[in-house]
Amino acid sequence: MPGNKSSDSRYTNDLSEKVRLQSLNHKTAESSRRFPSMNRRGFSILELMAVLALSAILATISVVLYQDYVETVRLGVLDASISSIAPFQEAHRIEHGSYGEGSWHLDSNTDESLFEAIGWRPSATDTADLSLEVTLIDKGFRVVAKNAFGQVICRDYPSRERCEA
Repeated sequence: MPGNKSSDSRYTNDLSEKVRLQSLNHKTAESSRRFPSMNRRGFSILELMAVLALSAILATISVVLYQDYVETVRLGVLDASISSIAPFQEAHRIEHGSYGEGSWHLDSNTDESLFEAIGWRPSATDTADLSLEVTLIDKGFRVVAKNAFGQVICRDYPSRERCEA
């Protein structure tokens, strides 16, 4: 029915929607002519910078964790070197009635008083600029080990307690 208000308003709404869509399409086409990169697929510089920043943060965390791991391993090697002295000391105590004392400095290779005292030498895996000092203390002995990286471990034996070097 041509005189019906409801159909007239529906027609004008449909018409205004078509005009709005045509205007929007025209603006999109015009902007894509002005900015041809908007039609391309890819990453924006902002997205690339965010990925780069995240990668840098993860790399920094990884390096710090790796350095802590390496330091822990080096300290473990020192501790193993110290532990290898204990059986020699016990054998010396049984044989001579007391613990031996001396030092070992691999970098100079001249001070072998520890070998002369108890017959100990570092194993082939302990040869990375290792320095050891063994001194007698009340009811035992103290071993201080130092590696080429400046890390130091001190232990009192036979209790294996840590001490201050």
